[in-house]
Amino acid sequence: MSKLNVFDAVPMIVHEQLCGYSKNEIRFNQISRVVNHVFLRTSFTDNANNRAIVQTMVRNAIDLMLNNNDQFNKILQEIEEDIKQ
Repeated sequence: MSKLNVFDAVPMIVHEQLCGYSKNEIRFNQISRVVNHVFLRTSFTDNANNRAIVQTMVRNAIDLMLNNNDQFNKILQEIEEDIKQ
């Protein structure tokens, strides 16, 4: 499997790991698991600074998924189309 761009990986992994959860069900350990998956599926270097960046990206993606699901799904659809090319 080829490595993903971090900007594509974050929404995809958030969707894979947390789709169907409510805001009250998402815990820190689940966010940490998503962050770890991002580093496994991208070539982004895992260090403290990048971890903070990815964690912010993950939290923003979760917020979008929970509060504007139509926009989140549109982004996922665009990512899937880009990956197919």
